Amino acid sequence: PTAPPLPASPAPAPQVAAIPPGAVRIESSPPGADVYWDARPVGKTPLTLASADPGRHQLVLVLPGHATLLDDVEVTAGQPLRIAKKLEEQAGALEIATRPSGARIELDGVPIGVAPQKLPRVRVGKHALKLTHPDHQAVEREVTIDFEQLAKVEVDLPPKPGRLVITSTPATAEVWVGSRKLGATVWVGELQPGKHLIRVAKEGYEDRLFDVLLGPNEAKSLDARLKKWDLGEMVMVPAGEFWMGSDDGPGDERPRHRVWLDAYYLDKYEVSVGRLRAFVD
Repeated sequence: PTAPPLPASPAPAPQVAAIPPGAVRIESSPPGADVYWDARPVGKTPLTLASADPGRHQLVLVLPGHATLLDDVEVTAGQPLRIAKKLEEQAGALEIATRPSGARIELDGVPIGVAPQKLPRVRVGKHALKLTHPDHQAVEREVTIDFEQLAKVEVDLPPKPGRLVITSTPATAEVWVGSRKLGATVWVGELQPGKHLIRVAKEGYEDRLFDVLLGPNEAKSLDARLKKWDLGEMVMVPAGEFWMGSDDGPGDERPRHRVWLDAYYLDKYEVSVGRLRAFVD
C-alpha cells in the first residue's frame, strides 16, 4: 500500500536579530522616523543603540505626515530592550468638484470614484490629483493636505473638440464656417463645441447652409446635395452699338456718343417675388 503523504512543513518563522545585553533596538512602522534619545538625535528607525544607561529615558520619533510620538522607556542594566512603535498618520480632508460633474478621480494613481466627492481622511502632504471625463480633457493638479484642514478643489474641465464629416453631391465643393474656408468636400476635421454656420458652395450650384450645434467630443456628419442654379428661360441680345446721352441734356449726359456692347443673355420674363425670395433664402 502507498504511504499517506507527509504533511507540509510549516514555513520557518523570520529570524529576529538578537539584541546584545544592555542594547536598545528601536523600530517604527512605517520606518524612517527620526529618533531623539534624551533630546539628542541618534539616527533613523530602525536602529540599535549599542549601550544605554540604566534608568528612565525619553524617546521621540518624528516622521513627516505622522503624529510625533513621545514615550518614556525604562532601561534595565544588562538587559536588552526592543521598542517597536506604530506611528499614526496625520490626516486632513479633501473635497473635489468638477464642471461638468461625473469626472473620474485618481489620487496618487489610485482610482477613488467620481466627482463630486468628499474624502474625510487623506494623509497630510502633497498628492497628485488627476481628473478624467470622456467628453472633456484630463486635468492634473498637485494638492496639499494640511493636518485636520479641509482642502477644496473645484475644476472646470476643458471640453474636447467635436468632430465633423462633410460630404457633397457633386463632390469637391468648398466648405466654409462663417468667413473662414475650411477646405473642400469630403472634409473631415474638428471644431470647438458650440453653434456653427456651415456653408457648402460650388460654382453653378446653389449654396447649402447648415446650422450645426456641436457638443463636446460629439461626432456629426453633413451631406450637402447641391442644386444647379435655375436660370429660367433667357434670350440672347446680340452685340451692337447704340447712342448714349444727349448734346442738349444735363452735364452728365453730354456729349451724345456711341457705345458698343458685347452679346449677353437676359431673362425673357421678369423675376418673380417667389424666385427672388428663394435666391435670398
